[in-house]
Amino acid sequence: MVHQEGAAVDQLSIGENVMLTLEPNQYGIIAWPALHERAASALGQLGVSADTQQRLGEHGGVALTELIEIARSIVRGGSVFVFDESTAALGVEEIGNLLQRMRELARSGASVIFISHRIQEILSICDRVVVIRDGRKVLDAPRAELDHATVVAAMLAGIANRQSSGRLAESPTSMTIPPLALCCSSRTGAGPDRNGAASILVRSILKSAAGRYSEYSGRSARARRSSSRD
Repeated sequence: MVHQEGAAVDQLSIGENVMLTLEPNQYGIIAWPALHERAASALGQLGVSADTQQRLGEHGGVALTELIEIARSIVRGGSVFVFDESTAALGVEEIGNLLQRMRELARSGASVIFISHRIQEILSICDRVVVIRDGRKVLDAPRAELDHATVVAAMLAGIANRQSSGRLAESPTSMTIPPLALCCSSRTGAGPDRNGAASILVRSILKSAAGRYSEYSGRSARARRSSSRD
């Protein structure tokens, strides 16, 4: 999973960050040449040319950190990649680069799940779109059957209904979960095992979203009751 803010250690080298917890060793000693060779190979698959022996802190940047996380997954042999709001903290050029890396992963046979509120990015890269609202799946369709307006309507219909019915109160006690879209891509070379793994992961995300919605709904209801008593 590639998060909005990647996990990396600035004090370590780029190669060490790629191979974090995956360090090759011989007789209990880290095999440094092998470590940097494998790190450079994984980064090369993402179109990244960097001196893996330089400290990450000397380069910095969220974009490089996210690419390091992807490279780490490649070293692990991952075939399903989940990008959780990974473009949120990136600039325009960095977003374009990351989306291109996602396309390349999909073309190589990996399954890619992209979680985002940015509809244009979703539509530019995905094969299938799933929209979750209030912990429930409200849209699941191939990209070819959708346009921007359709996805927006699926994401915002519930909010409009609550506003018109007065259920969405503008008060500190109101708690809502923003709607989100899952983009699923699985292209050339993706076998049934990978597609199956992606489907299981999507179901897990849906179940998690439903659980969060139930939890927040309960907290919101308790807060409203407490406010009414006061």
